[in-house]
Amino acid sequence: MLSLLSKSNEWPLNPSDADVSKEIQHMVRFIRQEADEKANEIAVSAEEAHTGLRAKLDKEHLDLEVLRYMKATWMRRLKYWGEVIERREGAAEGNNELDKGGREGTVERDCELNKG
Repeated sequence: MLSLLSKSNEWPLNPSDADVSKEIQHMVRFIRQEADEKANEIAVSAEEAHTGLRAKLDKEHLDLEVLRYMKATWMRRLKYWGEVIERREGAAEGNNELDKGGREGTVERDCELNKG
């Protein structure tokens, strides 16, 4: 990286201003390049995280819509079958009353016929 460094990794005793300026410019370019690469990595990572989060939110929204639909469907079914059961129970109670009335009438009639 540092072209002014000697083989022993020490600065020369009297570097010229031009050499120092050149070395500083080289270091600045290197630091900017590293910063740009890191910024790109962060941007890519943020985009991936955003995309993943967006997909997760979309899936959760879809799951919520499906659950709402399923709940509405089950509520309609429960209401329908509740009405069917109530009608059947009502019809059964009506039949029971008819049976009771019919039997009582038959028993009373049989008693009268037996008396007379």
